[in-house]
Amino acid sequence: MFNFCSRIVRGAVVQNKAANVYEYAVNMKMAMALCRDYFRAPEKDGERLLLEIVKYTEPVRPNRADARNLRPKSFPGFTYRVAA
Repeated sequence: MFNFCSRIVRGAVVQNKAANVYEYAVNMKMAMALCRDYFRAPEKDGERLLLEIVKYTEPVRPNRADARNLRPKSFPGFTYRVAA
């Protein structure tokens, strides 16, 4: 499924306008959902699938300064499971 979706996304043409600050790319999460729906639908139309995928775009922001906030998770105790 991932290979199919990746190939479809590479075939989708995203129009980048000169007035935009960022370059735009296809949102892979929505593309995967649309490809899954494409396989489930009895009437399959590849052109409609490409048009739907191009509707969901997101900006590509290189050199992001925001670091991920990763915190260590503590181990949940399972003492409540011990039979008395």
